[in-house]
Amino acid sequence: ALMCSALNQAGVGGKVFVASRPGDIPPGNDWLESIRVHLRHASTYIILVTKHSIDRRWVWFETGAAWMSGQRLITVVAGLDKADVPVPLGAHQVLSIHDPHELRALVSALGGDLTDADSICRVADSLVTRESTNGAPALPNTELR
Repeated sequence: ALMCSALNQAGVGGKVFVASRPGDIPPGNDWLESIRVHLRHASTYIILVTKHSIDRRWVWFETGAAWMSGQRLITVVAGLDKADVPVPLGAHQVLSIHDPHELRALVSALGGDLTDADSICRVADSLVTRESTNGAPALPNTELR
């Protein structure tokens, strides 16, 4: 939700799909097919890597699909050091959601303009702190169509 909020605030066009966000896959729909369709049609993939997501099979599965698509793949870390992202994903330029300059660079690469990156970084920091405390992932993966 935070990444989507930052992209919307920055005026980035396109539809942001987050498989784990309620409503992105309507109740009763085949969730696996919905993910497959969104992966196939996305023009840009943002892989948000947290200490919880880094070991999740689905993240790597979806990242492989994104990589094989030949479309732009952007890796963003939250609550991790960039060096903690293993190859092959770590071979891409990795950005940090905690760095306002890098968050602005991400938004700029997507055609937007983020004026308040500092406050978004502070929210990201608090979400990562909350995630560390209760163990629940607070920052899901996103892909931009």
